[in-house]
Amino acid sequence: MLGELKISLEVLETFPIGIVIPLKEVTSYCQEHLASMDQSPGVFGLLDRKDLEVIRSHQHKRIHKYSANSHIQAKDTSQIVNTIWKSPDHIAPIEQDRLDITRTIFKSDRRFWEMTKILESSQVQRVTSTQNTAASDKELLEYQKEVAHYATVRLLTLSIGKSIVFYSMKSPLTTEIFPFWKMNFATTIYPDDITITTDKDSLDKVSLEWAYFHNGAAGGLTVSKDAKGITGSWITFNRNKSLTAQHAGFF
Repeated sequence: MLGELKISLEVLETFPIGIVIPLKEVTSYCQEHLASMDQSPGVFGLLDRKDLEVIRSHQHKRIHKYSANSHIQAKDTSQIVNTIWKSPDHIAPIEQDRLDITRTIFKSDRRFWEMTKILESSQVQRVTSTQNTAASDKELLEYQKEVAHYATVRLLTLSIGKSIVFYSMKSPLTTEIFPFWKMNFATTIYPDDITITTDKDSLDKVSLEWAYFHNGAAGGLTVSKDAKGITGSWITFNRNKSLTAQHAGFF
């Protein structure tokens, strides 16, 4: 409706705070649960999703370009090879903090940050679930516990994705304890806004140790190959008092 009324994000900021807050809650929800790319102009800007607006405009450009240039002759092999081996544009020097580079590259594209949000394990997991309104309180509680259990199983597998996304990204100081990702076993279920914490004892011990092992392995894979002082002594320095599956994966 805001898009149909052509209300932009800048106009929304001028509304009274009592109106802005509920509207921003709605736009925040729609930002992560967009039904389709077929939206009226201005909707993506209102949702602060300029990345999707760019993608949509590129899709239309490709369609028009294809229809307009369908008569153009295809390139031969030599032209394709020359294009591949052509000198690339100037590449900025590698900075130590790759996150700064990523912020620069994806300053208007939120997909990378949404991916890191999906892989977040130290925060409470959030799940939206449809529920049977005719169910009793006991049945509803059992259902919510089951949903929280599945969310926890998903939590145990996040380390594999982290090892890919954050590979060779850190240059740790050898005088400081290496920070491992924490795993939060609490799950908030919406729309009831109920938080359930899964008991570790209810999980399969092998699966739990497997998760901690890969959490340690993912931490080790984030260490840059060019990092200095990464020796056996440094690994021992980061060892817990008792040996754990997480340290085994890190080692």
